[in-house]
Amino acid sequence: MKMTRGFLTGLTVIGLLTTSATLRSTADKDGKALFNENKCSNCHSIASVGIKGLRPEGGAKPNDLSNTGGKFKAPWIEKWLMKEETLNNKKHMRKFKGTPEELHTLATWLETLKEKK
Repeated sequence: MKMTRGFLTGLTVIGLLTTSATLRSTADKDGKALFNENKCSNCHSIASVGIKGLRPEGGAKPNDLSNTGGKFKAPWIEKWLMKEETLNNKKHMRKFKGTPEELHTLATWLETLKEKK
């Protein structure tokens, strides 16, 4: 009986820790978090959500993505980030290195960015 109770308590603790970690990682993996985590702000800014591009003074102005969704849909953005699509005869500078799920989350979030008229 004591062994069973201890075993069940252990399983409950493990279950709670696993659930907590899963919820935390899911919450941390929204589009904005992925944008920051993948250092997209090294080349891009998104003024509409308060992300300032990090290009150095005197460098090229960061491309602002505040109206990405006004121009592109998520499936196209996914292909662009995987270097499978071109824009002005150029491919994206870096291929996205995250998981397919992260790519989809990021592209879907970028599609929501639209300038208000």
